[in-house]
Amino acid sequence: RDLYGQVMGYMNDRGVDNPFVLYSYAIFEAVTNEEDWQEIKHYVRRAKCAEERSRKRASMSSSAPPKSQYEIATAAFYLQAVCNEDRPDESWHNYALCQMLVHSDLEGAKESFLCAMDHAPRDKRIVSNFNVLLRDEEYLNMNTS
Repeated sequence: RDLYGQVMGYMNDRGVDNPFVLYSYAIFEAVTNEEDWQEIKHYVRRAKCAEERSRKRASMSSSAPPKSQYEIATAAFYLQAVCNEDRPDESWHNYALCQMLVHSDLEGAKESFLCAMDHAPRDKRIVSNFNVLLRDEEYLNMNTS
């Protein structure tokens, strides 16, 4: 919790949005249910805008721009979900939010939420976030252009 606050503070002090920091903070706030979903969506919109600016800068150079600055983190969330025997519900919940918020992969997020709920069907945080996915179609179906 303190680490996320420090990193967000450092990023805000610099005045430059960092997509990795914003996505991570949005996922953290969704997992903990400590922030309103409007604010979480605001972090995601900022991350997507910053990522787009980064792609434009990279396209001006000779290197190919990365698909997402969050690719490695996404793979880590997935590996944690499939390998975690102690708390698979938390791992699947994190991965579902990553799919939902970072990649707008709604079908994949649904599957991951269902895996999380298989392991913890009464976890109110998981159920609440799954309900957001199901009811907020306007946000979830937005284009990332």
